[in-house]
Amino acid sequence: MKKNKFLHGVCKANSKTKTRSVLAGMAAMLLTFGLVLAGCNDDIIDNLFPALEGTVSISGTVAVGQTLTANIGSLQGSGTISYEWKRGDTATAAGNAIFNATSATYTLVNDDLNKYITVTVSRVGYSGSKTSAASGPVAAAGAPALEGTVSISGTATVGQTLSANTSSLQGSGTISYEWKRGDTATAAGNAIFNATSATYTLVNDDLNKYITITVSRVGYSGSKTSAASGPVSPGVLEGMVSIIGIATVGETLTANTDSLQGSEIISYEWKRGDTADAGTAIPNATSASYTLVAADEGKYITVTVSRVGYSGSKTSAASGPVSPGILDGTVSISGTATVGETLTAYTISLQGSGAISYAWKRGEAADAGTAIPNATSETYILVAADEGKYITITVSRAGYSGSKTSAASGPVLPGVLEGMVSISGTATVGETLTAYTVSLQGSGAISYEWKRGDTAETAGTPVDGATSASYTLVAADEGKYITVTVSRAGYSGSKTSAASGPVVLPALEGTVSISGIATAGQALTANTGNLQGTGTISFTWKRGDTEDAGTAIPNATSASYTLVAADEGKYITVTVSRTGYSGSKTSAAIHVPYVIGSTGPGGGKVFYISEKGFTINTGTYNGIYHYLEAAPEDMSENLAWASSSFMTIPISAEENDFGSGAVNTARILAKDTNAPAAKACDDYTNNDKTDWYLPSLRELDQMYKNKTVIDGLGTWYWSSFEYDSYRAFSKNVIDDGQGANDKSSLNRVRAVRAF
Repeated sequence: MKKNKFLHGVCKANSKTKTRSVLAGMAAMLLTFGLVLAGCNDDIIDNLFPALEGTVSISGTVAVGQTLTANIGSLQGSGTISYEWKRGDTATAAGNAIFNATSATYTLVNDDLNKYITVTVSRVGYSGSKTSAASGPVAAAGAPALEGTVSISGTATVGQTLSANTSSLQGSGTISYEWKRGDTATAAGNAIFNATSATYTLVNDDLNKYITITVSRVGYSGSKTSAASGPVSPGVLEGMVSIIGIATVGETLTANTDSLQGSEIISYEWKRGDTADAGTAIPNATSASYTLVAADEGKYITVTVSRVGYSGSKTSAASGPVSPGILDGTVSISGTATVGETLTAYTISLQGSGAISYAWKRGEAADAGTAIPNATSETYILVAADEGKYITITVSRAGYSGSKTSAASGPVLPGVLEGMVSISGTATVGETLTAYTVSLQGSGAISYEWKRGDTAETAGTPVDGATSASYTLVAADEGKYITVTVSRAGYSGSKTSAASGPVVLPALEGTVSISGIATAGQALTANTGNLQGTGTISFTWKRGDTEDAGTAIPNATSASYTLVAADEGKYITVTVSRTGYSGSKTSAAIHVPYVIGSTGPGGGKVFYISEKGFTINTGTYNGIYHYLEAAPEDMSENLAWASSSFMTIPISAEENDFGSGAVNTARILAKDTNAPAAKACDDYTNNDKTDWYLPSLRELDQMYKNKTVIDGLGTWYWSSFEYDSYRAFSKNVIDDGQGANDKSSLNRVRAVRAF
């Protein structure tokens, strides 16, 4: 049987807001007015709220039936906390959320046996969340308490490895480890992220802290924690550093720290000296690499490194003396030798990093030329005077001697318009399209002509007055294709863009939510106040078995909808669309609970509701249930309680509470497979539901209290509650009489089921 779940109270709509730009200073105002930012991307939330700081841990005995508590004492802030308990197969796996486990405490159940439990918390006013270290594996209920001790071996120094000594620990089951760091030897400490192995290598965060190890074992409850090891002292830096690179101005030297001990952050200090064994720190030279400059010429360079969490430092052997730079490499020209085009000096292969000086030249031949006035930038735009000439570029570099001259580009041709034009922007009515001409040749004034066509391939006709670099789409453009044709002063020809389109209506923005009381006979209202636009709104109300599925309710097309009996137990949504916009928006679902007298999933009448719920663990039932429904008809008017073989034999059907009828029925049929009353209920099927049972006396009492909503009731009905070895209880659900009858007596039988 598929287990039913109870949802109580009015569901709240989850407002989805597409936010393009939000000022961080608005966060306090949003919280003050109780607004929820759902559907925002993570960057927006991070900008609005600070990241959650602090830790969460779990206390309590890790055994079935015991209660675990989330400890949040070190968690930052004072906003409301949300909890999510998870169960996983290992101590390091993320685990899956446990249904309805959203409180500060969680009581372990059979499904948790041998699993690992974590709790993840978040806080209103903060972004992100914090997850505890795993507790587990979960021991069985009544499992023996873990005996023995655990201790730590190893040196409490950054970089050293500590080991958990569990040789005296009771049992042979798998051991789980949780390393913790604390400020004192007696404080509990906080779990160290991912430190769940038998060994742990100390890092800088452990410096001056005290380390403990807590262990648990499969098959045992409780855990054992070692004495603290610490305080952790800094490690003495071991290893060496060397310099890689050529000691020449313009070259880059790199510190090689491959053999350096540890994994923490390294600090670098480059020094310059007159000899190989002396030097002073170079300002701002604190990276892993250093590019030699003119001031280093003739000097000796060393690098000294230190590491977080370690004392001392290591200094390399000197590199030097540094030789002066001699300009090497090549320079070339990129670009088309045509009037109006831009030529660029390509110096990527040129040695060094000093400032480059440029001198563009124009000549009658490829191997001669004179400097062009004011042409001293990296780029040069060809002008009319360059037509038929040859162009070269000569470059020099600060800190280097000599220069490099490119091969000639030319002869320069007259300008013919080259390049392309494209359209940027969304092809939606009301949006603005822009002609993108960055790749168009030349620098003369550009003329624009926007066109509208029926297909992407047809030329289209000019749009009146559309002669600017941008064009705002109007209603006449819907379904059309838009192009732009450009020409340039000083160039022949023109360029036309690819078509943008077909032009569509804008997508509907905003949200819709539902207000009203989720009870049959009450009206729900669609709230569309923040929906974009002013066009007519269309409504479609839907009914479904889950929050994210549903089918349209016939004739429910108004802004409000009055709930009917068919909606009980269902989820209701409303979908809206608006004229002038494409797409639609659907609200979050609102759940309609059952009420006394509702028709239940099995086709019977609901006669009992429990918000808290009642537990059944037998046969097809396993969990917490909230409703009871009575079958729409009697199974029989004349059935005995037991078969002839069990008229005077005790069956132990002694449960008498809500849901106990299922337990009693299972016990009856386990001993007396042909017990008439119980078998008639167990064999009953209605609305494809097969989990019917003979009710307990208390359940019959409830049927009496709500007899007016149950169809076709008679007088005396068998309960599943046994009085003694030869009698069982029956009840008159019309007049409230009850008594113990011989098991051979003939009474009415009416099945019930829980959901």
